[in-house]
Amino acid sequence: MTGRIIEISDPLVSLSMLRGFLLVKVEGAEKARISFADIGILILNGTGATITTNLLNSLLEAGVMIVVLGANYLPSGIFYPTNPHYLHKQKINLQIQSSKPLEKRLWQQVVKAKILNQATILSHFSGEDEKQLFELAKKVSSGDKENFEAQAARKYWQRLFGENFRRNFEKLGINSMLNYGYAVLRAATARAIFASGLHPAIGIFHSNQENAFCLVDDLMEPFRPIVDFLVKKIAEENGELEELTPEIKKSLTKILSLDLSTSAGTTPINNCLTRLCQSLVRSLENGEANLDFPLSPLPMELEIL
Repeated sequence: MTGRIIEISDPLVSLSMLRGFLLVKVEGAEKARISFADIGILILNGTGATITTNLLNSLLEAGVMIVVLGANYLPSGIFYPTNPHYLHKQKINLQIQSSKPLEKRLWQQVVKAKILNQATILSHFSGEDEKQLFELAKKVSSGDKENFEAQAARKYWQRLFGENFRRNFEKLGINSMLNYGYAVLRAATARAIFASGLHPAIGIFHSNQENAFCLVDDLMEPFRPIVDFLVKKIAEENGELEELTPEIKKSLTKILSLDLSTSAGTTPINNCLTRLCQSLVRSLENGEANLDFPLSPLPMELEIL
């Protein structure tokens, strides 16, 4: 699963198609042509940009995920192909028929991986062994009935961004950077889920009937600390940043191309998401929880602004 992330944030932009290319115009003048084959995710950043229905259809047929961002870079909608996989119905049946005990064991692995990744990120910045979080990860039981995920989060945010930091979707600065990075990660996770023939609405833990992306929100959890890592690095190198500039957004979109260490070698996060979704399919087929996560959330190499 490859492809560039293209963001449109200028209200004067009009988008159309021309022989398999995304045609970008500003006030009637052509600014860019981008092949559909080169686009993985198209982000429309809550502006007055115009887009044709013909272009939407063609992008979806080409497998492009389209994300619309609203206030403070929170996703207000995601467009996705309706026929992404030839075994789509078979995979959906596996999801529907999965047992509660299996789903609880899968969620246990997700939460444990997330807390371990949070501990690793904190250890990287503090230079100390984050024993509290590592110990919490060991205690996570089937279904995380003790809610160690929330306990870890309370310790994690203050340790990473300071005692006065509060995760608030509506605030600017670090919070808006996190919103944007998570939106990119969410779209990439959704794309990997569809490519694997799974349905995003059928989660293993999240089950809100108003959420069409429950499985996406489940599987992206262990990858969130990688966004946090990137935001922390940007904040360290650029000081207090209230405005989410094009340069910062460009840096945040790099997350999908960051190389992570896995049991099969080094590979970009995009591929890690695909491997995770494929391992979920195998787990549902075999009735045994065995999710494939990267060995570490720390990128092999990283260039920031």
